Amino acid sequence: MTMHKTPWARAAKRQNLGQGRSARLWMRLAGTALAAGALASGLVFLAAAQTPRAVAAVTPAPAPPTWVEIVHPIEMFNLPAPELAKLEKRYEARRHRLGGGRQDFLAFGNPAGPGPYLRLDLYRPGQEEVADATFFVELARRAAEAGLSIVRSAPPEALTTRFGVFELADMSLATGKADTGTPCLGFRNAAANAELRMAGFFCPNPNSSEKRLDARMTLGCLIDRLDLNIAGEDRALAAFFAASEMRRSPACAGVRLEPNPARATWLEEAAKPAAKPVPKRR
Repeated sequence: MTMHKTPWARAAKRQNLGQGRSARLWMRLAGTALAAGALASGLVFLAAAQTPRAVAAVTPAPAPPTWVEIVHPIEMFNLPAPELAKLEKRYEARRHRLGGGRQDFLAFGNPAGPGPYLRLDLYRPGQEEVADATFFVELARRAAEAGLSIVRSAPPEALTTRFGVFELADMSLATGKADTGTPCLGFRNAAANAELRMAGFFCPNPNSSEKRLDARMTLGCLIDRLDLNIAGEDRALAAFFAASEMRRSPACAGVRLEPNPARATWLEEAAKPAAKPVPKRR
């Protein structure tokens, strides 16, 4: 007996066939997506394997300073002068890390204050190489180290002292951008091979009636009054000061130096003959 399917049965069959085709289609699409994802992942991995790894930047350690500050330094030098007695005094020193040279800095007063100002840089070279510089270049560098700047400068002229001939020039020193400059004198000893290299600045009291020539004479006497407190084993430095004792300017003879017991010590040491080397026994 042949059974005839009802319209509802035929519709259900068509629906089942359609759903089967859709499922197979979705399965094929999912497989294609998975294959594409796997291919993309493989390409990314291959590219990462072939790309060189970035090397982390290494910051080099800073080089040690050429000059090392001396904490609480022994004051090798002294400058007794009535013009500076009431001014604030600052004494600093540093030593060359490799060559052993020493720099001492004496400062009296304030460059921005109402009174006189003196800065004296004393350099006893060691084994380090000392580069020569022109007068203006050296003074500009020393001014920068003191927090100052040279606004104007005249050509240098000669100034005779007990330590030899110095170069001296009128210049204006400024303590900041808004400062128009204070009339000062810049100086350094002209002999580059001196046992003690000296340079600095002297600003007279702006409220005084001291004339240009008087300021030069005052500076010359200040330099002449520089004294050595202690030389240690540096016999050449002691001899340098001892040889200059008799060359003090007569214009500064009216001012007696303050008693300095240490001077007698290094003068005696400088006067002693150098010890002769003991011959080796054969």
